[in-house]
Amino acid sequence: MKKIFVDVETTGLNQYKHQITELACLYEDISEFHMYCLPEKKPETYHELEEKGMPSWSLLQEKGVSEKELYEKFKKWLEKIIDPFNKQDKAVFFGYNAKFDRDFCYQLFKRNNDNFFNSYFHRHAVDVMSTVLEAVAFDKITVSESFKLEKICEHIGISLENAHSALHDIKATRDLYYKLRSI
Repeated sequence: MKKIFVDVETTGLNQYKHQITELACLYEDISEFHMYCLPEKKPETYHELEEKGMPSWSLLQEKGVSEKELYEKFKKWLEKIIDPFNKQDKAVFFGYNAKFDRDFCYQLFKRNNDNFFNSYFHRHAVDVMSTVLEAVAFDKITVSESFKLEKICEHIGISLENAHSALHDIKATRDLYYKLRSI
């Protein structure tokens, strides 16, 4: 089964009201997708997100594309991996707190009048945070501080260069998933 690890950074927590500012995906060890997206309007509180390590507004202005272009390029990348007309050819969506990322990607398609997100991905995602919880529940690892990705990675020795960079987060998420599966 095809596995695609996905992470998004956004202007907020509500997929109906907020937008993706960065999208990164890894298709196993074969292909990588990474883009910045410049929202139509800068949120008043964006400086708070920048303080947490999210992409700076100036970076988004310099490297960000429109939401439509992000959607088109993401879809084109997916179509190199998946045949959306073959019901048997779908990927499993992996992420850390995967529902959040999946919901934003789903809304990216919907806002671009495309109702076929589920032609690319199975309806159920694999949440790597659940894999962490399972490892804790079965005493394979202990967690002392929190379940934030950067804390879990630090705790079990996985490098995470820049938390809240979608590309770095998703690489760490993939490494974390495979490390936990081997314990």
